[in-house]
Amino acid sequence: MNIQETLFYIRKKKELPQRKLLKYVDASVYSKIESGRKNLTFSELLEILTNLSIPLDEFSNYFDNDSVGKTMRTLLYEYKVNPKNLTTKEKIISYFNTLYFSQEMSLEELSDYIVIKTLFSNQWKEVLILSDTELAKIFTLLNEKKYYFHYDYAILSNTIYLFRDDQIDILMNRAFPVKDMEYRNAATKEFITNLICNLITTLIKKKKYSECAYYIDLAKKERENYDLPYKIMLKFLENMVSYVQNKNQTSKEELEAAINFLNSVEEYELATALKLELENILTTDEEPVIIFRNHFNKQY
Repeated sequence: MNIQETLFYIRKKKELPQRKLLKYVDASVYSKIESGRKNLTFSELLEILTNLSIPLDEFSNYFDNDSVGKTMRTLLYEYKVNPKNLTTKEKIISYFNTLYFSQEMSLEELSDYIVIKTLFSNQWKEVLILSDTELAKIFTLLNEKKYYFHYDYAILSNTIYLFRDDQIDILMNRAFPVKDMEYRNAATKEFITNLICNLITTLIKKKKYSECAYYIDLAKKERENYDLPYKIMLKFLENMVSYVQNKNQTSKEELEAAINFLNSVEEYELATALKLELENILTTDEEPVIIFRNHFNKQY
């Protein structure tokens, strides 16, 4: 979303009329701002955000800006193209070393920090795993929020498998069902998709099959707001649970058919990710694989 789309999105979420946001001008002036027909001054933006009850730093995390996420997006794409490129590794580690875990971090920086730790700590000695202290602070941050935006879902999707069962229940009750799904942009929906997949994989590993069914049913209620790959992924997860729990051979055949279908329609990244998830589930490894699809989305 750009600034205007984000203002529209938040105003609709809060169910506020346009006339409430710039109190000393005609409502048509604000309408032109929201539609992009009038330039928005900084003083107008501050007044609007005051009336929306959202601070500037929080607001800035949720609109697209050419610089937002650009560093991480570029580095991850380079890594995807050539995972063995030492120059790319050096760039990622160099960027990582500029990030210092603290309460002063922006959500964008925190998301980048978590992405690097969860993706590379098991590969590079220079990157340590998330500590218990860091994870506790991440839980507190997410637990204190009543409404999740883009980076909240990004952070949760990459940490959900690390939390205790009781913490997972608390955070998922905040994250699902997703509020105002019709206003979410494609990048946020990607993170929500990733969250569901990583959650179900985690629960399968823990043999919590009833919880799997519960969250899959919740996710199904949002299907009309998602694309075909998301719907395929939900069916894939449902079949995965059925196969692992009951050794249903038909379910296994459908899992393989879904991967083949995704490859046939050139959804190679999702096909590869789901194949990795299936292979991981069928091993004795305790730790779920984190799907890469979101991190290489151009809208990250």
